Amino acid sequence: MELAPGYRGLRLLRRNGRIAVYDAWSEARGCRCVVKVVDLRGDAHDRQELAREGRLLLSLTHPHIVRAYELLRRPRTALVLETLPGETLGHAIRARGRLDARDVAQLGVQLCSALQYLHGQGVLHLDLKPSNIVCCAGLARLIDLGLARRPGRGCAGIGSAPYLAPEQARGAWLSAATDVFGLGATLYHAASGRAPFPGDGRRGYQQLRMRARVNDAAPSVPVLLAEVIDRCLDPDRAGRPGIAELCALLRSAGDEVGWRWSVSASAPAEIPGRWPTTRTTSRCGPVTPALRSRRLERLQRGIQNAEPIGQLSGSPNQEAITTAQGRGPTAAPSPRT
Repeated sequence: MELAPGYRGLRLLRRNGRIAVYDAWSEARGCRCVVKVVDLRGDAHDRQELAREGRLLLSLTHPHIVRAYELLRRPRTALVLETLPGETLGHAIRARGRLDARDVAQLGVQLCSALQYLHGQGVLHLDLKPSNIVCCAGLARLIDLGLARRPGRGCAGIGSAPYLAPEQARGAWLSAATDVFGLGATLYHAASGRAPFPGDGRRGYQQLRMRARVNDAAPSVPVLLAEVIDRCLDPDRAGRPGIAELCALLRSAGDEVGWRWSVSASAPAEIPGRWPTTRTTSRCGPVTPALRSRRLERLQRGIQNAEPIGQLSGSPNQEAITTAQGRGPTAAPSPRT
């Protein structure tokens, strides 16, 4: 199935509303990639939104944010992304349980680096959650900037209900503090093994009625790390730390549990053992038509023998490797669903 000139669809990974996400083969690059396209039900608004996400990703260059290859407008709008090795944070937690304190601190510092860069470009992510973070060999990458916007008044309920800041749930003014709350909610899930505010928002948002504290769900989380996460989840945005302060606090929390941080990088000098340690290698050289054909044949044979992935079925395979780059379910009130 040709998704766009030079891009052959191998299998559907998932759908989110009118956006279909495919594992695909790039003829020009001779490798796999991820292609997001507007399906036949899509309208001009859907095409504009996908194009907006594509333009944003193409303008960004950061080691903790997924990379876009190109944005195509004909014969239909398509966004081409790199294939990321590894698995989503959500899949890792379901498969192996909550992360230990060192891993949570490492994760937080890396995401702070990505958010500080995004905010420096004048953009908020607004959809931080475990299924939008891909982990491999101790590195975390943010994916899916479909909801990313400039600061300003938001639409009530836009995002994923268990991780929404109170101002997102209400449709109030959104700022960098909104992403700090989303990061805190993600670290809460990583440290405790469960979301801070379960539910889909159909019966209201728990974050508007209660405050989550990570030690209530996981008493073994070290006190300093728990305090940092709890500050991020302050219902009052003024009580949340800024990104730079949060990064420093997470480094201190890492020091408390015996972690040695690298002075020159956002990631620590060593990689803990609990994160997936998949390694990737590359061989330099020309990609001839014959080599490209052999690669595609091997890939298709493997896919035919693999277990099929259902659309948003919630199966572990769905969020592994490239499947991570499809969007997860969002809150019911979102007009994008």
